[in-house]
Amino acid sequence: MPHSAYICDLRALAGGDKLVFEQVYDYYAEQVYKLAFLFVKDNGWSEDIVQEVFVKLWRHREKLDVSGNIWLFLYVLTKRQALNKLREIRNAQLSTEKLYMALVNQQLIFPNDLEVSELEQNIFKAMRKLSPKQQQVFKLSRIDGLSHSEIAQKLQISQNTVKNHIVEALKSLREQLNKTDYLYLLILSMYIF
Repeated sequence: MPHSAYICDLRALAGGDKLVFEQVYDYYAEQVYKLAFLFVKDNGWSEDIVQEVFVKLWRHREKLDVSGNIWLFLYVLTKRQALNKLREIRNAQLSTEKLYMALVNQQLIFPNDLEVSELEQNIFKAMRKLSPKQQQVFKLSRIDGLSHSEIAQKLQISQNTVKNHIVEALKSLREQLNKTDYLYLLILSMYIF
């Protein structure tokens, strides 16, 4: 069915009608997923983008142009979320590459035992603020040293979902920790692998 054939009461949606929101979700979720996948080429990230798009739709429903096209609104939101995800992934990769180059060039001075203990306390405190699933995946990866495929098998989730949890955990930790603590965490992660 073409997008134009689906008529949605945007006034009701803007007013907070949950039934209309559910109908919009049911009708457009798969299309939003396909569009997200065109950008990120990853099932787990595409599923996350679908959730983010519909959460944003619900949160900003009062700002909808009730005479407008709901698909156009969802299309713009999806494209924006996908580009943000790609930027986030690229930034995480660049940070890791910079750290690796610094290690290779031996430009890092390792802290003494007292500083290491304090760094580890800060890292574990920050890790406790991750979601339970992120904590579990991050621990299995970075502390237990399991590969993405081993974690996926153990938790019965896809490897892409494992990768997504690790990217999100690192992003959250980077935001919580100061530069030295985060650098130390990345050093530990690299030595584990």
